[in-house]
Amino acid sequence: MTASTIRSFSFGLLLATCIIGIVYYTSMEQTIAKPQERIPKLTEKSAKSFLEEKGYKIVSKQEWAQPQSEQKPDKPVLSQPVPPSNVTITVSAGTTSSDVANALQKQGVIKNTRDFIQYLTDHQLNQKIQIGTYEIKQGMSIVEISNIITQ
Repeated sequence: MTASTIRSFSFGLLLATCIIGIVYYTSMEQTIAKPQERIPKLTEKSAKSFLEEKGYKIVSKQEWAQPQSEQKPDKPVLSQPVPPSNVTITVSAGTTSSDVANALQKQGVIKNTRDFIQYLTDHQLNQKIQIGTYEIKQGMSIVEISNIITQ
């Protein structure tokens, strides 16, 4: 590239920038000069009518406070604790820790199979799962379940 070619290219960039700047600033003046759409002031009456149109019920502060003070506190109902139900899990030859975790999750004993598998792996219990049928109670912890199936 020669010096005159670079100079011509630079002049073209400068000219294009000037044209874009002029167009930008003149179009901004036109949008600013346009009068904004008048928004009516919000009054209490217009707000109430709008809310009623949308299906809301309008209540004064006095009406709001009155029903709350009239309500009597209900006596708490003491629910009897539900005895935990037992789940039977059968571990056969070739069953992996993933299979056991999936079965426990399907029965609702554990929430996350990944946590159960991770615990077995971290404590090197995934190779110590014993074959058999196990009674597991709902709500048992992962530690308790792993102790039962690895005895």
